Amino acid sequence: MQKILTLLVTLSLVLGVMSISQASLIGDDVTIKYQDPFVVESQTVTVQDGTQDAVDFMLGSLTINMEADTVIVSFNNPTTFADGFFSGLIIDDLNPGMPYLNLADVNVDTNMAGWSTDRLLFYDDMVMFNWAGLTADQSTTFSADLVFDANPVPIPGTMLLFVTGIGGVVIASRRKRKIRTH
Repeated sequence: MQKILTLLVTLSLVLGVMSISQASLIGDDVTIKYQDPFVVESQTVTVQDGTQDAVDFMLGSLTINMEADTVIVSFNNPTTFADGFFSGLIIDDLNPGMPYLNLADVNVDTNMAGWSTDRLLFYDDMVMFNWAGLTADQSTTFSADLVFDANPVPIPGTMLLFVTGIGGVVIASRRKRKIRTH
């Protein structure tokens, strides 16, 4: 009986740890858009580990590579982004099929002259990088770490832990009754 109880507790701990997941975009379809006052380009990609999901915009001037929780932008040619209300990159549909996964923060690492966080806008499932009036070339680096606030739905992991705990209590109480009767 002690072995069964130990097994149940171990199983519940393992399943509880397994139910804690790290937010990742791998396997998800996201929409990447480049927009300025004159052009709107849009592509939907399935996020994969590595560069096979990289997409080009502005006739190859920009390459966007989505990773598990990072956007990496390569500037392939000298580029001046149009002045105006918005000229830049929009990443949308960041939580398809996962309404409990929300974008909580975006940390940009760049050497782009003139970039500041007031050019960054994000919502639960979308991030916008406004490069209006800025310039970039092959030496410009731009990456953004996407920080997700995962509020996981407590089923089935929590329910399994609850049922396992109740089962352990029942087994323990039966064991105590058996010991008292002997």
